[in-house]
Amino acid sequence: MCNSNTLFGGKVLSHFPSLSSTNDYALDLLSKSKPGEGTVISADFQTGGKGQIGSSWESEPGQNITLSAILYPSFLQARQQFSLNQAIALAVGTPLQGT
Repeated sequence: MCNSNTLFGGKVLSHFPSLSSTNDYALDLLSKSKPGEGTVISADFQTGGKGQIGSSWESEPGQNITLSAILYPSFLQARQQFSLNQAIALAVGTPLQGT
């Protein structure tokens, strides 16, 4: 577990070489405690990753970003959650200027 000096995302980072599913790990963690805002669970490889609508998620080890983040967005209504997914996908997929 790593504690980073960040605003909120990744302040607590649990990284694993391999997990069945980062989402399953996050859900298990949530069932036992209330992790801090922005807790991130990541893995180099997922053996049982999940996609949308029950589909599986498969990737080559070390070739994709496989993580789950625990957020408590009080500013966002549940029906607007896809907007948060879109914003994060754009942030992750957009190269920084000057790099």
